[in-house]
Amino acid sequence: VALLGAASGLAFAYNRLRARHDRIERDRTSYLEVLEGSNDGFFVINFVNGRIYQANEKAASMLGYARHELQGLTIFQLHPDSMLHRSAERIADAWEQKGAVFDDVPLLTANGDLLQVESSVRVTSYDGKPAIILFILALQAKVSEQQALVQRQNTDLLSSIRYAQRIQRAVLPEASELGELFPESFILFRPRDIVSGDLFWFAEVDGLRVVAAADCTGHGVPGALLSLIAASLFEEVVLQRRITDPAAILDAMRDGFEQALNKSDEEAGHRDGMNLSLAVVD
Repeated sequence: VALLGAASGLAFAYNRLRARHDRIERDRTSYLEVLEGSNDGFFVINFVNGRIYQANEKAASMLGYARHELQGLTIFQLHPDSMLHRSAERIADAWEQKGAVFDDVPLLTANGDLLQVESSVRVTSYDGKPAIILFILALQAKVSEQQALVQRQNTDLLSSIRYAQRIQRAVLPEASELGELFPESFILFRPRDIVSGDLFWFAEVDGLRVVAAADCTGHGVPGALLSLIAASLFEEVVLQRRITDPAAILDAMRDGFEQALNKSDEEAGHRDGMNLSLAVVD
């Protein structure tokens, strides 16, 4: 009875181990099938001797080999002789650290050319033997991805700046209306960076025509933000508070800038504001 119980226990333990092994193998197979369609090249490599167990179609096309040709090589045959010591160190470090990324070991193509790649290593097993999965990405492809990212960022930035331009134009008076106040007049407004720290402003109040040309500190977006503050202050000082004396307008504008920017004359080093030419015509 005791022997029968021991045998039964061993059989149960064996079946559990076998089921676990089969599950791991299924998971590994599924994982490799997913990797097969990856945009990166990958190899499954014996950790001890560097033999290539498996390579996907992407890796073969990157290096100019047929897949079955790669499976007859070792990873060290794909590294330049001068790099063998370094490649062995990188793989050993990856095994110790359970993974690594490096880009200082190029690969040799089938015709002997060097292919600069970024290599990413993952630790695994293959048929019960210690193995690594080596992913490779051609650095030129990486550069192209980075260029595409920068292009998208530039597009987004330009879209934002052009939207800011519409806001700035909406805040400033319509240039065509200046001709109603001064028939023989024109406005030359040519922002260097789409939006501008330059601004024009005019209005008629209590029979007086107020016209101003200003240059805010800074260029582009910083200058444009100050120009919006300036346009808002003109509206408040001239149209709401009905201040029409030129000197009083300038004083009120200065006070408004200090309040808006939360600073005073005593704060050295702050020069945010604007140069302003102002005329009031009776």
